[in-house]
Amino acid sequence: MLHLEFFCPSVGYTQITPEFTVVLNGQDLSSIETGGRSLFPATDVVLKSAKPIFQADGTPEVGGYASFRRVAGTRGLPARGQNPGLPADALYSTGANAAVHLGIMNLDLVSGFFTVPSDNPLSFESGSIRIDVYDSHDWRSRSPMQTISFRLPKGQSPTPDLVVQGSHVEYWVRPSDSAIFNHPTVQAPHWWAFNQGGALVGRGGA
Repeated sequence: MLHLEFFCPSVGYTQITPEFTVVLNGQDLSSIETGGRSLFPATDVVLKSAKPIFQADGTPEVGGYASFRRVAGTRGLPARGQNPGLPADALYSTGANAAVHLGIMNLDLVSGFFTVPSDNPLSFESGSIRIDVYDSHDWRSRSPMQTISFRLPKGQSPTPDLVVQGSHVEYWVRPSDSAIFNHPTVQAPHWWAFNQGGALVGRGGA
């Protein structure tokens, strides 16, 4: 998954949610490769503003840095994989990019599935990738207000380990305000994908 982080240079509370759209060029994204295999489909990725990313836990922040968690949290992922693959999350709106205010909860920044040997480093590289930033959800009728280009230099990283043990049941009440925290058991494959239902959704699992 590609994570986007935002920064607001203005001084003052940022409670007014700005309307913006970020578009990543699909042909450029398809240049991201590991082991010579492309990870992303060659289609543009459109990310629209949806919620106040500078408001943390109901308290407005004074501009500044917004974590990628503020951008990606609670969004829906598209379908990925084949036979049968993972279906799209319930929040995901298929074909919504052409509509002005639809698809604001979509998160298409996740790659397809790929297999690598666990005993070899994970190699990666990309060509130049262009990101256009628009000051509206109606981005098709506008010119970008900012364009950013970057590339992933050729490199290697350790192959990630898969989670093999599920989480345990946890239930407790916070004494200060009697808030209830109920975390049910989650099977290990849940963490093998970014989908809200995990890697078991649509396969008779979670």
